[in-house]
Amino acid sequence: MRIIYFIADSSHSGAPVHVADCIKGLARYPGYDIHLIAPAGWLIESSKRYAHCHTISIASVLSSGAQKLLVNAFQKLSVDNSDKTVVHIHGVRAGLFSYLSLHKFGPLHRPYTLVYTEHLYTKDYSLKNPLRGKLQKMMLRRWLRMVDHVIAVSHAVENFLLDVMHIPVSRISVIHNGVVLPKKYAHPATSNPIIGSIGSLNHIKGYEDLIIAMRFVRQKIPGVQCEIIGTGALQKTLNKQIKKLRLTDSVHLIGQPQSIDDHLSSWQLFVSTSYSESFGIAVAQAMAHKLPVIAYKVGGLPELISKESGRFIKKGDTFGLALTIENMLRNPDTLGSLGEAGFAHIQTFFTVDIMVDALRALYTQQIQLHATT
Repeated sequence: MRIIYFIADSSHSGAPVHVADCIKGLARYPGYDIHLIAPAGWLIESSKRYAHCHTISIASVLSSGAQKLLVNAFQKLSVDNSDKTVVHIHGVRAGLFSYLSLHKFGPLHRPYTLVYTEHLYTKDYSLKNPLRGKLQKMMLRRWLRMVDHVIAVSHAVENFLLDVMHIPVSRISVIHNGVVLPKKYAHPATSNPIIGSIGSLNHIKGYEDLIIAMRFVRQKIPGVQCEIIGTGALQKTLNKQIKKLRLTDSVHLIGQPQSIDDHLSSWQLFVSTSYSESFGIAVAQAMAHKLPVIAYKVGGLPELISKESGRFIKKGDTFGLALTIENMLRNPDTLGSLGEAGFAHIQTFFTVDIMVDALRALYTQQIQLHATT
């Protein structure tokens, strides 16, 4: 079976990490010929280590040349294996790029099965520019009509596809993201506890709220530290906020470290202030490291977090967030029990192995359906 992945992002972040895990998982099984089309970057480089994965770098701009390259790659890679080829597109940018490319240069009858995974949209998600958001949803709806099957990474995404995009339930499968279980879980007790968070530095992640909450937490627990892993457009803005609130010795923007696992193992608590999460892969990673979680109740996070593994806060309630952080840090036994419960939940339902098994079954099913139509 030939699997062709296309994603318009190659950074070390949510959807590219998911694709990397898919490739790594499938590479363990015989009979899969895997091809990855993506911009140059972390994902392309990390995928080259697998003998059965072939990589093609493509420009991330919407040029006619890049569109032709994409369509030609789909056609060429499926020509000798068309009845057993799945083209699997990941994310809105890659989806819209594929729609424009196939609409302009694609054949009338595709010789391959076309699958798309939605990693972004839930009913909570919106762009800052309403007009741009309306246009993107219109284009997304057209793209979704073109594909053979849509994967939702959570039931929250599924509800968006059903109620907003009006995709028939028969064309949707929910396959949750999976995470790799770590080899170490050390969270040493300390008088200077570390709160951690992971995500792109953009307005959706709500890091302004976490920084405000840290101002209150530090008044109660002077030695507390906060580390935020990620890069993005708001880095300068957040640094200014940190300086303005005199938190430069307490709140640290880490950027993209060599090893995220090392940071997760040193933290005592994970906080997500995201205003929209399709699944919450960073939250799942934290829970896999036996970290208790505090989060805003949005998107797919209620499918991950329960009262046994964490606490939910109302969106934008920075005082409630600060109070909950303080209470949890003052109760190490509670931190431990929440962390153990979260780990058990991830181990049972959200590992990479579970995700890859579901993908393999879906690919086989879709190829069989394609052969009969």
